[in-house]
Order: sequence, then structure tokens, then C-alpha cells
Amino acid sequence: MLSHGNMPDAKYFMIAMPDRFYIWENAGTDPEPAAPTFEIDAKQVLKPYLNDSGLSLEEISPQSFEFIVTSWLNSVLQTGEPLNHENKVINGIYKSGLPAAITGGYIRHEVAL
Repeated sequence: MLSHGNMPDAKYFMIAMPDRFYIWENAGTDPEPAAPTFEIDAKQVLKPYLNDSGLSLEEISPQSFEFIVTSWLNSVLQTGEPLNHENKVINGIYKSGLPAAITGGYIRHEVAL
């Protein structure tokens, strides 16, 4: 993203992978690599969204993964609380400040033409 000049100057930047969420806080647009501020176990975060399907994150398609992450983010946007907020892993998300920062926000999807 940086090499193409598409890096947003945002308070938070998150990359969601099936095993981990990587969150940078106040990373700016500096092209130098920086370790994420927070790493969170994605399997624990997304577990409530997979329970009814009987599938694991390793078995779903990229489109399904995007849908599940979007569902999770929408939940946080609307309530400010990730599901299972009593879970120690989920508390890491609270420590990041991400839920409070995005509550009441919206998700914008890119559409390829």
C-alpha cells in the first residue's frame, strides 16, 4: 500500500488474517516498516460467527472470511463491544482503543469495475 501511495493517515490501521488481527495505532504514512501495536487471536474473536456453521477459519473461502470480519466490525460499530467481551483475548481489543474509536462509524467497501 505504501509503495503505491495508498496508505491512509488514520489513528488505527488493521490487517485481518484468519489467524491474527494486526493493529497499528498512530502509524502515520511513514514508509519504514513498523511492528503492529497489537496482535490479537482472530480465531477467538471470530469464533461466535463460526459456531453455527461448523466450519473453521481454515475451511472457509476468502469471500466468507471477508463477510465474517465485516459482520464482526459491524457489531463493534453498532455496539462498541465485540462479542465475548469477557474473554481475555477480546479484552486486548479494548486495550487497543479500536472499539471506542470506531463506534458509530461505517464500513466502506471498494467495488472493482
